[in-house]
Amino acid sequence: MKQAMTMIDTGCPHCGKDMQIPPHYEGREVTCPACDSHFTAKRLTTKEQTQLRFLAEARRINQKATPAAASASAPVASSIYVLINNQQQGPYAIDQIHGMWNSGSITADTLFWQEGMTEWEPVQALIAHEHVPLRHTAVAVTRTASPQPQESTPKSDLMGIVLFLLPIASAALMWFWISQMNLLQNPSATLGLIGIGTVLLTSALMAVEASQLGMGGLRDGKRTTSPVMWFIGGVALWIITYPVYLYERSRFGLTNYCVGGILSCLIFTGVMLTLNGAIDSRKSEVRREADKIQENLREVQRSLERFSR
Repeated sequence: MKQAMTMIDTGCPHCGKDMQIPPHYEGREVTCPACDSHFTAKRLTTKEQTQLRFLAEARRINQKATPAAASASAPVASSIYVLINNQQQGPYAIDQIHGMWNSGSITADTLFWQEGMTEWEPVQALIAHEHVPLRHTAVAVTRTASPQPQESTPKSDLMGIVLFLLPIASAALMWFWISQMNLLQNPSATLGLIGIGTVLLTSALMAVEASQLGMGGLRDGKRTTSPVMWFIGGVALWIITYPVYLYERSRFGLTNYCVGGILSCLIFTGVMLTLNGAIDSRKSEVRREADKIQENLREVQRSLERFSR
């Protein structure tokens, strides 16, 4: 009885056609039955098989989206596909690819494909060298003539400086103002208002700057914390979220104020606890004085009662 021949998996690098061939064809030139292209057959790895399937699917979608009567020289605005987390996404125009690059949604190692390519390549070639087919020339010239104006906006460190100094300013205000109050002026309420206001304001500023930096999208293949979550984290657990954010912003090209943020946080928290303890101590002292006065009044009342008898 003959044993069934074990076939090896291969595929056409031109059209993405999956094929199985006998082992003795490996390393030899074969012809694709789908596109009649010639290529050297080789055993494909799992990663190569996945990329080949994406190539075939991208070609199928691109052919479906392009009318058969369209001229080969006509501009195609959306024909670039990318692999993100091993999932094909697209088609995109070249200006969209540049926007994804600037926001960190794609990196130098992200693979891309477009019509005319035989295999997936790193997107760095497309970004760094403007490797765009001739039919995209008009789009590329338009981008060169109209550069994105917002690239310099998130590079300002003004928001970070404000975030770093705000708790220190609040601590100074509490120390030099509330420490001079008497109990009739209700210093506890004022202390609480300044503390809550500082937490809410710094949390809001974190959310605003996070939005300007584009946080919440993909960066290095991982999703970053959104502005809303920075605000919620700041309100719920300010003492941890505040210095963590001052470090996280450095991953987006800004100054790392984490160490200064920890110092600012300790000053702010220390002043609040110190003043709160001093207010409680003063209240206890006043209560003791009031108790003594009441005891003296009761003693006077008892003396008057004995004298009247």
